[in-house]
Amino acid sequence: MNSLIERNAEKLERVAVIRLCGPYSRLSPPFAGFPYELRAVLEGPAFLVEGGIQVDGKEISQVRPLSHPYFMDRIELILDRHERD
Repeated sequence: MNSLIERNAEKLERVAVIRLCGPYSRLSPPFAGFPYELRAVLEGPAFLVEGGIQVDGKEISQVRPLSHPYFMDRIELILDRHERD
């Protein structure tokens, strides 16, 4: 927690995001509300995937992440990028 509060780049790593969302969530990308200096340290690859649940509990669309080829492709991209960093 101290590293996050101090924004210590030496003790923090980039974070990858696979966000399940509908069309309106795409207008607010991951890390959009983070302070610039913290976002610069933490923001890793981000992928937006149709699906999930609305705030009111209604389903956007059904998703089976590990059986969905898109997810597996994105997970492989994230792992490849992590190995190169």
